Amino acid sequence: MLRAANSLSKRYNPTIGYLCSNRDRLTIKDSFPVIIDIMMNLELLFWASQNGGPELYAEMACAHAQIVCRDFIRPDGGTYRIVRYDVNNGRIINKGTMQGAGDETTWSRGQAWAQYGMVVTYRYTKEKKFLDAAEKLADYFINHLAEGHVSNWDFQSELKHPDVSATCVVASALFEMLNYVENDSLREHYRREAEAMVQSLCSPPYFAAGLNTNCLLTHSVQFLPLNSNVDVPSIFADYYFLEALLRYRSQHKTGTR
Repeated sequence: MLRAANSLSKRYNPTIGYLCSNRDRLTIKDSFPVIIDIMMNLELLFWASQNGGPELYAEMACAHAQIVCRDFIRPDGGTYRIVRYDVNNGRIINKGTMQGAGDETTWSRGQAWAQYGMVVTYRYTKEKKFLDAAEKLADYFINHLAEGHVSNWDFQSELKHPDVSATCVVASALFEMLNYVENDSLREHYRREAEAMVQSLCSPPYFAAGLNTNCLLTHSVQFLPLNSNVDVPSIFADYYFLEALLRYRSQHKTGTR
């Protein structure tokens, strides 16, 4: 894990304060592309800084999360999937998407990566701005859920393809976030929403019992603009689904608020 964290740290650009993506669908001169998915990598850096790695790893992770708050989250709480920076000076070249329906829409799994990553960042830093960001991202996700508490692959798309993977990620993050939210009514609101998501995921048509698949869930979307793995089971949906169930069970066993 320390070796992996060291490898990840080499993607950090101190001029920009970000961890770089290793791919982009566009070729732009001097572009330093950053994708919202990297929020899920920050936990490795935070963990490594507390388990034998340099404190610099945590500083990198915190800096990355701060700039996601600044550049990726829209005023309404939605998110961009990718922001491209000039590698020389950190100037924003453009903002947009690769896996969503359009540059100004919100790809639901990108929203989920951002919300989960902000909860993790708050866990390690206890800086309120990251919890505030997590709540803002969660509110947007919840307010744009389709009927049945499962997200569409893109919240503004007319193409209706559920993506259970995004819902699994947010449900798991919400269960952790319950440990940090101080307001009783808000905490119960998030609890109800997380439990409603899990209830839907445990039921047809999303739970895959009896279907010819090794996965627990079906109806995920990997990369719809490329027509790649649309409406399929996915291992990452199952992972966060199980994590959400474990967190739910742990809270009920221990009486965690």
